Amino acid sequence: MQTFEYTVGGVTMKVPTGCMFTHIVRGSGRKITYQNAGVDCAFVGAMKSSQQRDGCGV
Repeated sequence: MQTFEYTVGGVTMKVPTGCMFTHIVRGSGRKITYQNAGVDCAFVGAMKSSQQRDGCGV
């Protein structure tokens, strides 16, 4: 795993090394009824990111 960035609605988010990008989509067929995305950090990734303030632990 390594750090990567993605852009949503003109805002760039940085996912640090050791963190995971999660994306939940609910619905049926071609209809999406719920969608949520986030970044989860644990262990070393959480400690590193909170020190750098680059996406997690902020």
